Amino acid sequence: MVYVWEQFKQNGEELTIEYPANPNGNDLSELLNDSIRALLSSTAVGTLQTIDDGDWEAVFGEVESNGEHRAEAIKRIAVAAPAPTKPWVNG
Repeated sequence: MVYVWEQFKQNGEELTIEYPANPNGNDLSELLNDSIRALLSSTAVGTLQTIDDGDWEAVFGEVESNGEHRAEAIKRIAVAAPAPTKPWVNG
């Protein structure tokens, strides 16, 4: 992530966007106008400064101290998921 923000900060004028399914035919760089490039650069500068200040949580949000909530959420999802049909059972 830091690499991406550094690229936005340092090389904003040279960034290009290409559609990966057709990189030779769909150059999307026209979507990166001057105001978007300036916004990307200034946001990258601020984000990198926040990280340099040691405040990753300000960028990504608070990290849960334990996995209990996540484990409970996974259990609820697993219980709610329909049981797959067994391929060897004729129905």
